[in-house]
Amino acid sequence: MDRIGVTAVTPQLMQMCQNPNYSEHSKTTLTLCELHQKFKCERKETCRHVHVDPEYLRAQRGKHFEWMQFKADAFGRLPPTKTFEVFNATIKEVMEVEKANLEYTRGLFLSPEDRDKRIAGVSSSNA
Repeated sequence: MDRIGVTAVTPQLMQMCQNPNYSEHSKTTLTLCELHQKFKCERKETCRHVHVDPEYLRAQRGKHFEWMQFKADAFGRLPPTKTFEVFNATIKEVMEVEKANLEYTRGLFLSPEDRDKRIAGVSSSNA
């Protein structure tokens, strides 16, 4: 695996991550510093976000796009009568929806953990 250049790891952060009560769903999950990706982060070592080597991140994004295209192609090959269970937040019910009534989005292939993070509002802002 390629090495990730992380410059925002502090002793406090390491202690927090080693805590047995630490959860990946916690609001303390490491977040990417978008300003660092644009070479604009002025906080350097005091930044509360993770600084990832931009070249490494570009390579990972490329792999992600390939994976997403693979998933989109797989979705396209499913029969139109294939059903998906979809949670409708308005009526708080799980509905069965046929593929013919769905548009492909990456939400179809999000893991429950990633979905929970999005619902919790975990942000990668640099505030």
